Amino acid sequence: MLHAARRLSRLFLIAAFLLGPLLHVPLARAATTAAPSPELKSLQGMVDNMGYTTTLSPTAGHFYISSDNKNVVSIDFALSDDKSYIWIYTQIETYTAEQVAQLPLMKLLEANDNSPEFFSINNDSGKISLYVQIAFPAQGATPKTLRTIIDHIGSTIDDNAVLWDPAQWKK
Repeated sequence: MLHAARRLSRLFLIAAFLLGPLLHVPLARAATTAAPSPELKSLQGMVDNMGYTTTLSPTAGHFYISSDNKNVVSIDFALSDDKSYIWIYTQIETYTAEQVAQLPLMKLLEANDNSPEFFSINNDSGKISLYVQIAFPAQGATPKTLRTIIDHIGSTIDDNAVLWDPAQWKK
């Protein structure tokens, strides 16, 4: 199953990067109700109990934690519409159109061929942002699982900084 998820992730990445700024990649589709769902509140409580300080978004569709990683400002948590999947994601960088043209996409894909996380691009009215995301079944999620994913997202971002960070690109 993990192999199939990786294959799907790779196909998604290739499509996202080839279509570039024309593609709008929706992030976790969270409910936009005034109050968070009981399932989201439960997930938030689990993350709080892990020692993180969580902040509920104004739309109550997701919450986030601040990160102590120099390359990550915050990490967001949301549930799929049917509450069966947890989405954990973070925005890494926002690019100009010129920077997107220089982004070494194939190298980014090759470097992360065996990772359960995937990179995605969100083009929101010309604001082009790179994200790292992972989705996994909500049933059976534990603090250990969440901690492993949070740590792995940080290390994936750090390990790939030379590829996604324009300040580190060779001129």
